[in-house]
Amino acid sequence: MRQVYCLISINVAPQHFAGANETKVSSAWKGYLSLLSFAVRREGIVVSSDTRPDGDSKRLVRDFVDVINRQDWGALDHVVSPDFVRHSAAAGLQRVASRDDLKRFLQAEYVTFPDAHESRMDLVAEGDRVAARHRFTGTQHGSMGPYPPSNRSMTSDYIAIYRIANRRIVEAWVEWDNLSGLVQLGHFRAPA
Repeated sequence: MRQVYCLISINVAPQHFAGANETKVSSAWKGYLSLLSFAVRREGIVVSSDTRPDGDSKRLVRDFVDVINRQDWGALDHVVSPDFVRHSAAAGLQRVASRDDLKRFLQAEYVTFPDAHESRMDLVAEGDRVAARHRFTGTQHGSMGPYPPSNRSMTSDYIAIYRIANRRIVEAWVEWDNLSGLVQLGHFRAPA
């Protein structure tokens, strides 16, 4: 099956949409493009909207974060490759060498921090990589390794670099400041 890349450029004067709800306009165009995509695929041609690979890669990372925040582990299958690998010195010995490992890691994180939330602060894409600055917030209600629940909240910015292949995240390098997190949770006292 061959793949066809197409760019659809539509110029519409603002007065055509005067008073229109942006969501309704967006939904109408999505429906039209889905119909167009179906019609072309029916003829045995795969249609891709990959006109801006960097933009698509950033959208994939946005979707990844949204899936984590919703704890929609089934949807993770659509954004993360089965052979996903996560590298992190900050995570210690926790090895994440598959999508299933990632699901278990994230599920355990939500046991420790039931109100955990990830925010996207910055995304920069080039080639097959997306660099991201994220912010994690959560309250520790479960054990975290040797540390008992503290019932204290923490906020931690972290850096991640994602490698994208075949429209899936296949690899990630993630680092954050563990010491700051331990101080916020009351497990470590900073020297005076």
